[in-house]
Amino acid sequence: MSSLEYSEKILLIMQRDNPKTVIEVINKAKKEFNIPRLKTLETIETLRDNEEINLINNYKDTPKNIFQYFISLSSSWYWTTIILSLFLPMSQIMNADNTYPFLFIRLISNSISLLFLPGYSLSKILFNEKEIDHIEKLAYSIGISIVTLPLIGFLLNYSHWEISFYPLTLSLSGITIIAATIGLIIEHRQKLKKTSSLP
Repeated sequence: MSSLEYSEKILLIMQRDNPKTVIEVINKAKKEFNIPRLKTLETIETLRDNEEINLINNYKDTPKNIFQYFISLSSSWYWTTIILSLFLPMSQIMNADNTYPFLFIRLISNSISLLFLPGYSLSKILFNEKEIDHIEKLAYSIGISIVTLPLIGFLLNYSHWEISFYPLTLSLSGITIIAATIGLIIEHRQKLKKTSSLP
């Protein structure tokens, strides 16, 4: 395939799908046209140098101060995680009734607070540098939560607290909040590093 054909295919992907990141373009070019990743990146750089495409730097507006970053729009995932990790355990206490609609609400909130939130916040620490798609992020979150829950139970069993609702809920909420905070700090540092390395 000639470089002109590569350029045409890359431009087609960019016009048709309107991808938000270069990684999305690289993955789509590999999947749809079997273009090697390095060749896609070289073609994108050539198109940018020829001013056929315009790449936007998403990291330009990253606040330098961590406290400003905490209240910026980039930290919306953080505040959603914090609110859910505090609200869902409270909904368990308030909805002690086992009638049909409340039982269904408890089932959903238990699933989110036990099988998603701890793993999601820990995955923000472990996989912050990697660009992973939403399905992988969901799989990692559930997998890490499944591993975390028995570890917390094991530690609670050998502490002076027993494995019961309140210590388990407080431990999971605490780990979720601490991990999300550390993940947000790591994310802020990485965005600042990318900002300083870009022209």
